[in-house]
Amino acid sequence: VALLQRELEELPLLRTGEISFATDMNLSIQMTNPIKQAQEYIKVNLRRPLTIGKVAHYVCMSRTLFTTQFRANTGKTFTRYVQDMRLDEARRFLLKTDLGVHHIAAAVGLKPNRMRELFHQREGISPLEFRHHNRNSSTKLNGQ
Repeated sequence: VALLQRELEELPLLRTGEISFATDMNLSIQMTNPIKQAQEYIKVNLRRPLTIGKVAHYVCMSRTLFTTQFRANTGKTFTRYVQDMRLDEARRFLLKTDLGVHHIAAAVGLKPNRMRELFHQREGISPLEFRHHNRNSSTKLNGQ
């Protein structure tokens, strides 16, 4: 009880007029659109294990309602959306850093074997082949 009281005493109090809702439209949209909130949560927590239940809970929705609305808004299943986000981030790491595949996989929330598997499925090549091919392509373009 003492801990709860201390936490309540430390919470900042907002007074009328401290937040201008009219000038911060993005905040207002994010607060009213749970799918946008979920997408931001996924982006920020990409390296952590993400589940439908965890994200649905974060935006105060049932799993069923969340999955239905998420797919309707994004055009993708939750799993596909998270995989796409992770692979996009992995591609950026592969092109902009010299980190090894296992380090990149950890940074984007995948196991190395799963990352290789997804690259083979989506790109038709391994992550290292992707790096080599795309770095060579950009070097040739910059050299011309």
